[in-house]
Amino acid sequence: MAFTDPKVPNLTDFLTYAIDQGVPSADLPPWSPYPAYALNYAQEVALPGAPRMGSPNVALPGPYVMAVYNLALHQLIMTCPDQVARAVFSVTITNGGSGYTTAPTVTFSAAPTGGTTAAGTAVLTGDAVTSVDITTTGAGYTAAPTVTFSAPASGTTATGTTTLTTAQTFFVNYRKINNLLSFQSGVVLGSGDQNTSNTLVVPELYRKLPLYAQDLLRTLWGRQYLSYAQTYGPTIVGIS
Repeated sequence: MAFTDPKVPNLTDFLTYAIDQGVPSADLPPWSPYPAYALNYAQEVALPGAPRMGSPNVALPGPYVMAVYNLALHQLIMTCPDQVARAVFSVTITNGGSGYTTAPTVTFSAAPTGGTTAAGTAVLTGDAVTSVDITTTGAGYTAAPTVTFSAPASGTTATGTTTLTTAQTFFVNYRKINNLLSFQSGVVLGSGDQNTSNTLVVPELYRKLPLYAQDLLRTLWGRQYLSYAQTYGPTIVGIS
């Protein structure tokens, strides 16, 4: 797993980390706002008051960056919806064209009856199209739609191809298997059955965790964030 900028949290590296941790790339289309929501949330609340320490190895992220990514992945796991099938996942530019002075109009072929036609806006670099931002993913396509671009006044017209989403169940399955949708009012203090009687020792730290920190205990990445936070001092997770 290679980071493009290991010193600063950024969306590209967070997506790389999420996929490396097992989130299917098909559940993270480039137009989905949820990864950005999760990352922005994590950068706002991660390790408040702690120094944003770097790493002695410039190729590796430091503890602050990894704390942000783990907190963001916890948030993503808890909130992101799965992708449904037969919407536009992405547009690949096969020829950027030339001579554009303004972004061309992007048109997708119509969805079948009962579906919704996709829409998007072209992004220029210089006088050529380099990407398309999907503004409406569409729905109900049975095959990848064609995408066309308006021609420039003088030059060559851009071309591209589309890819459809496939049905995903990663997030809903993870939340169901790990019972993440149920309310948790505190940590378990003890348990027993007919054959044994065991009491779970709960450190004082856990007893005083605020509700949001108890929520973090429910995923691997939330617990990893708490382990980073604990190294900076207990006040970071809301206790003194």
